Amino acid sequence: MDPPGPSGSLVEPSGRAAQLLQYAENQTAYITTIMNKVSKNIKSLTSNDAKVIAESNQYYLKTAKEFTEMTTKMEAEISKLKQQVDDLQKEKTSYAAVARQQQQKQKQTRIATETTPRNNTDPLCTILVQPKLDQRTGQLSSFSSEGTKKALSTLSLAGTSVGIQAIRPASKKGVLVTARTRQEVDQLEVLIGQQMHHSFDVKRRELRNPTLSMLITGTRFAEKGSHEALCKEILLRNNLWCTVNDPVKVVHSYATKNGNTIAIIEVGPGIYERIKAMGSKLFVGWDWAKVREQDPVSQCYKCQKFGHKAKSCRFEIEGKPAKRCANCGGDHDVITGEVRCSAPPCCANCKDRTKYLKDRSRIKTDHKATDENCPVRISAVKRANELIRRVPDPLPSESEALLEKSAVDGNVSF
Repeated sequence: MDPPGPSGSLVEPSGRAAQLLQYAENQTAYITTIMNKVSKNIKSLTSNDAKVIAESNQYYLKTAKEFTEMTTKMEAEISKLKQQVDDLQKEKTSYAAVARQQQQKQKQTRIATETTPRNNTDPLCTILVQPKLDQRTGQLSSFSSEGTKKALSTLSLAGTSVGIQAIRPASKKGVLVTARTRQEVDQLEVLIGQQMHHSFDVKRRELRNPTLSMLITGTRFAEKGSHEALCKEILLRNNLWCTVNDPVKVVHSYATKNGNTIAIIEVGPGIYERIKAMGSKLFVGWDWAKVREQDPVSQCYKCQKFGHKAKSCRFEIEGKPAKRCANCGGDHDVITGEVRCSAPPCCANCKDRTKYLKDRSRIKTDHKATDENCPVRISAVKRANELIRRVPDPLPSESEALLEKSAVDGNVSF
C-alpha cells in the first residue's frame, strides 16, 4: 500500500494494487451470485428429491463398506502369496536339491519301517575277530585288519537273518563286527566257527564288574598272601554278603612310601551299590578306608592311546618302536633327561583324529593328551563305561523262582 498523505487521508490505489483490488471485488461478486443460486435451488427441492438423495447416500455408504472388506481380504491374500514367493526364493529349486529331498523322504520311510534301530549302541552286539596261526601253513591267516575284513566278506550268510551294521579295525590285525541284535551275534559266531575256525578266533565282549581303589592305613595288607584276609575283613566289618553274582576280589595291592597300602578290589554290582550308599567308605580294622572307582579306561604313557598299557604297546613309526610326547604330541618323551617339554600343547590323539575329517576345525588339539576334557578321552571313557555292570540284575518274580526251584528238584510237570 502507498503511504498516507500529509493530511492523514488514504491515497487512492494505483497500478498493480488497483488491479488486485478490482480482481478481489469481481471474485466476491461471483461467489455471492453462486451462493444465491445454490440457496434458491435448495429452497426449490421437494421432499421426493430429499428422499432420493438420502437413499443414494446409503447406497454409496454400503458400497464403500463392501469395498473396504474386499480390499482387506485381497491384502491378506497378497501377503500370503508374498510369503510363499519368499519361501520359494529361499529354497534351492535345482534338480540336485529336489533329488536330495526325495532321498531324504525315502530314508525317513525306510527307517520308520525298520524293526531295529539303525545305530546300535548295545556293546554286547559286537564281536572281535582276530587271525590265528594256521596249523597247516604255520602263518597268520591275514597280515592286516583290511585282510581280515576281506576274508570275512567271503563268509556265507545264506539262510540266516544276520545283518552286519559295521566293521571296524581292531588290535592284533583283527576287526570289530557289529550286528543288530545279540541273537544275530550268536548266529555269526556259529557261522565263523563252522566255516573259518582254522583261520580266526572269535571273542565276545562281556560286561565286567566295577573296580575300586582303597587307601588303607598300615602295610599289613600290602603283600599278595594277605588278599584273602583283606576280603574277609571287608565283608565282616561292613556287613556285606559275597555271592556268585556279587563277588569281592582283591586284584592288586602295594605299599606306599608313607607306610600305607593301596588295594585294588573288584566288586559285584550289588556290593557296589551298598558301598555307594555307605558314603564310599569301608571299615578295615580300627580305621575306615576311602574308596573311589578306578578310571574305566587305561592310557598308554608311551603312545598316549587308550585301551592298553605301556608294557603291551606296539606303537611304531616307520617300522620302529616309538614314543609320543603327552604335551606336544612329538616323537619324544615328555621328559628328556631332566628337561620337561615346554612346547605349546597339542593332543596326539585329537591330531590323529583330524586326519580323517574334512572339517579339521571341528576338533581342537590345543590341549595335552592327558587332559580330562579331551574329546577322544571322553569317547573312550564312554565306551568303557558301557561294559561295566553297575546295576544288579533284577530279582526273578515269585512264579519264576518257584519254577526254577521245581526244575532243580526235578518235580516239573507239564
